[in-house]
Amino acid sequence: MGDAAVAIVVGLVVAGVIAFRRARGVLTPEARRVAARPGLRTRTRQAATTGLTVGRVAVGVAALVGIVWLATELFT
Repeated sequence: MGDAAVAIVVGLVVAGVIAFRRARGVLTPEARRVAARPGLRTRTRQAATTGLTVGRVAVGVAALVGIVWLATELFT
């Protein structure tokens, strides 16, 4: 298969992906940003997500500290 054939196949694949996205109505990133305007619930959800993330990190750090403490107690 020559270089021209590879270029044609790649071009057809890209054209197929573009046609599929247009048929499905997939928006471009710019259009998605315009369509997704932040609302009141978004801020509440973001605050809840941030709180849960901080909680998970705190539990992980506490577990790591406990493991280190236990290892030092057992092996020293």
